[in-house]
Amino acid sequence: GRGIWLALEVGLELGLGLSYTARNFDAFAELRYGVIGHDSVVGEVGADVKVQPTDRLTLSLGPRILLGSDDYADTYFGVDMAEAAASDFPAYQADGGLVSAGVELGARYELSDTWGIEGAVTWDRLTGDAQDSPIVQQGDRDQYGLRIGVTRLITLDF
Repeated sequence: GRGIWLALEVGLELGLGLSYTARNFDAFAELRYGVIGHDSVVGEVGADVKVQPTDRLTLSLGPRILLGSDDYADTYFGVDMAEAAASDFPAYQADGGLVSAGVELGARYELSDTWGIEGAVTWDRLTGDAQDSPIVQQGDRDQYGLRIGVTRLITLDF
């Protein structure tokens, strides 16, 4: 029978990003390389429309797309021969490209001039070879997330 399972994988990606920020609009593009967890390239692009119901509260909503190299897609969505032999999944090699597309709804509340709290709920739909992976076929191509964090403004005066 099928059971519930939980997997934890630690990863670290280093990269560069470019962003544009205005009072009511943000846009960004990032390119990162996995140095722990995967040895591959991943990119993310997004934009947000923002509203500020109060001086301290900012709400945002916008689309996101995630792109990954062949190595990235195969690391997270592929099933090699050894994994196939030890599981119910057939062997599968995932190619890169558009991995997912979705939307993020975020909120940021400034507790003071230096401290804040922010969070977001996300929905992403896996696409392409990620969607076709036997791992995803046993689960759901719709992925949901929740992020909560504390922020601190640090100023370096030179």
